[in-house]
Amino acid sequence: MSAAMQACRRLIGHDACIAAAALRHALGSWSDRLTIVLGLPIILLVGSAWARGLDGQREQWLALALGIMAGLTAGRTAAERLHYHRSDGVLAELALVHANAICFALMYFAVGLAMTMLVGMVVAPGALATLLAGNGGGCLAGFALQILGQRRSAGAWRSRRILQTMRRPKIVALIVAVSVAAIAMGSQWLEQRDAVAVAGVAVAAAALLLGPVDSERMRFSAQCGQSTWLALRHEGWRLVVLGLVVTTAALALIGPDAAVVAAGITLAALLIQAMAVMIFRAVSRRMAELVFAVSLGVLATAWLTMLPIAPVMQVVALAWLARKSETARWRLA
Repeated sequence: MSAAMQACRRLIGHDACIAAAALRHALGSWSDRLTIVLGLPIILLVGSAWARGLDGQREQWLALALGIMAGLTAGRTAAERLHYHRSDGVLAELALVHANAICFALMYFAVGLAMTMLVGMVVAPGALATLLAGNGGGCLAGFALQILGQRRSAGAWRSRRILQTMRRPKIVALIVAVSVAAIAMGSQWLEQRDAVAVAGVAVAAAALLLGPVDSERMRFSAQCGQSTWLALRHEGWRLVVLGLVVTTAALALIGPDAAVVAAGITLAALLIQAMAVMIFRAVSRRMAELVFAVSLGVLATAWLTMLPIAPVMQVVALAWLARKSETARWRLA
């Protein structure tokens, strides 16, 4: 066995031990384990029954979306874990070797592909080739985007300062005002369909600016005993204000279609933000980013490919995370 493969096995084994410990902590009670054991097969069966009613072309699109989302999750996870091993891990000497890093990433891609293919054989058995292609592209894209995003870590203090700036009421008011101005200009200068698209882009851009959460702040709030609801209220008010204002503006200036788009984008941003708040409170610093990336990837895949069961999965995930977030209060570890 080559030295790179041996090093890769040690790195993967280390991650497997961390994941197993995190899973034991997450599923500490028998009710949690019973929910997973009973709920996962039901979700797969419902998704399979729904997918059987799709024609060939829609099944191909379903497989492509499933493959891309799963690949993005696997690629981002591989890059995140590699960054951890190189910067904070006990096996940094192995992870810093280029050949070992490539082998490590490929192993993560292979594990993600195997899990995706198992789900694909249940949900979209007639489009496995499309699933494979989408997964490969998603893995490469997710890995590359995460590597590029990690460059910001060298200026982490600047990122935290930007987050604090975005919390100021005057900055929030300015961003909301710019979004409303974009909606107003689109309603005056563009056709109905194009104006709706402009409204969606404006709201999405504003949500990207107002939605991010400071993980260290959330972790500190849990250690100080702050409740989950209070943390959600402190973080979510910006998106709530954005949603109310832009939805009203879109309804008045463009029409109900634009209002639905604006409200939907804001609601999605609120759900993602709520997940981030609870995960950063409940999960250790070492695993929080990984858990958030995997959870977001799974739920996004469900919303894109298995719409009938996606709301159920979303509600169950939020309820479970809320319980874990509450139990993390006053915990210093």
